[in-house]
Amino acid sequence: MDEHTTDFRGWATARDAQDGQVGSCAAPHAHGLLAKISRSRRWRTTRLGRRLMATAIQVRQINFPQLLALAA
Repeated sequence: MDEHTTDFRGWATARDAQDGQVGSCAAPHAHGLLAKISRSRRWRTTRLGRRLMATAIQVRQINFPQLLALAA
């Protein structure tokens, strides 16, 4: 049996993750948040990725506490 298989949902098994066979950059790359640096193993954030991260930080630091206070 192949060591690198997926479970019934199509997710990589724990064995794949231990072997480093699971690429953690696949989803952000597919959404245009990361871009591969050619001829290297490195990745960089795209303009869209930086903008999304900045917005997420802003929401967490500013908007989330305000919404939490309103809910209480």
